[in-house]
Amino acid sequence: MLVSFLVMLLGIALFVSADDGTSFQKFTRYLVSLGLMAFSGGFTNWVAIKVLFYRVPGLAGSGIIPTRYVEIRAQVMAVVLKTFFDPGYLEKYTAQKLGQIASSLNAEQRIQGLLESETVDEIIETKLQELVGTAEGQFLLVVGVDPVRLKPMIKPFVLALSSELAPAFLEVFDPEEVLNVDRLRSEVLYYMKLKLDELSERKVTQLMKDVMYSHLGWLVVYGGIFGGILGVISEAAGVAPRY
Repeated sequence: MLVSFLVMLLGIALFVSADDGTSFQKFTRYLVSLGLMAFSGGFTNWVAIKVLFYRVPGLAGSGIIPTRYVEIRAQVMAVVLKTFFDPGYLEKYTAQKLGQIASSLNAEQRIQGLLESETVDEIIETKLQELVGTAEGQFLLVVGVDPVRLKPMIKPFVLALSSELAPAFLEVFDPEEVLNVDRLRSEVLYYMKLKLDELSERKVTQLMKDVMYSHLGWLVVYGGIFGGILGVISEAAGVAPRY
């Protein structure tokens, strides 16, 4: 826009100093039309961009982004949910990923490791000691059997359960219960509403400026280019203003 303004000033200066009726004066007319129309196109687009983000008293439609920031927030949320959290895609993706996770768990090995751990040993000992205080435990003591000494017999039995528990676990494993798509979308929606409510008018306007402003600058450039072309065409066609 600055270049077109300087071209316009140069054209005006040369036009004023040129002799009437000369070819040089005709050239300066083209230069003035080029600079004037290029500056007009660039300046108009620059003003249009500015009034998107700033309110101008008395100018209808100005400040559309800060004025409609609530609708903008809602639209952003709707686009994100529709694009990234489509129910059909989420159901397919979560079922596939959770199925892969379930198959790679090595459930039998993990259960075996848990049953062989000291934690399970302590649980067995604790339960056997508790058994001593029950009627069944007292009966065992009467017949000469100390419940606590039953641990070496019980532990192999418990370890043998791992081979049966693993298939049973995988059989009842339901990905939809682990990660329900509707519940996930509800949580995402709730979280997004909380975050979007924190976006004030100023924050929304600044966010839109960060996303759009640098790209909107091309409108000023193209406005100047096409305005300059129209200026040259109008001068060549003889419809440009006479100076």
